[in-house]
Amino acid sequence: MFLSTVSPLQLAGPSAHATRLGSDALVPCMFTVDNPPVDLTHLMIFWLFQDKEILKYNETVRRMSSRYSLSTEALSTGIANLTISSIQIPDGGMYKCSVTITNKTVVLNEESILRCSVTGFYPVDISIKWFRDGEKLNQAPGEDSWRNPDRTYNVNSSVTITPSAEDRGKIFSCRVQHEFLQEPLQEDFHLVYRGSHIIIYYY
Repeated sequence: MFLSTVSPLQLAGPSAHATRLGSDALVPCMFTVDNPPVDLTHLMIFWLFQDKEILKYNETVRRMSSRYSLSTEALSTGIANLTISSIQIPDGGMYKCSVTITNKTVVLNEESILRCSVTGFYPVDISIKWFRDGEKLNQAPGEDSWRNPDRTYNVNSSVTITPSAEDRGKIFSCRVQHEFLQEPLQEDFHLVYRGSHIIIYYY
């Protein structure tokens, strides 16, 4: 499980793509950020096929098949294209590209997203709740989940906050409950002011 803040970005790609059987296919995915170039240490990319993870980038590339590849050199310019070698009929379907830019700072009085990611769990039923200094946040978190080839599941849970002066020294927490956990698993965002910014320390 890991926590992050998310920086603004725009994601672009075609709604449909065609290629010949037996040839290599390139599935485009391009993104832009407010302050380029992209710091690759803050970048996460997921490629999904039929809602199952087939490739992940988080400083290194992890792929479910050697037929999938991604150019790490192009990432800093906002290109996260997926290459599939020797296309076959079963490769036809829906591909999704998910790009997350994480950042360890959030700005006072500016909207930020806190994200909690849980990976590799089974069965699918899981509870994720968010707290501010032990009090449950009123807003319902956004959740995005998908199944891995090994039949385990991943989920991203996120909430939007606007840090204010009242948040000085406050701790935002993501609490996970699952039937195979003896007790809830919790990770904390510790917000500490420094000048006009808040620095997030990880525990």
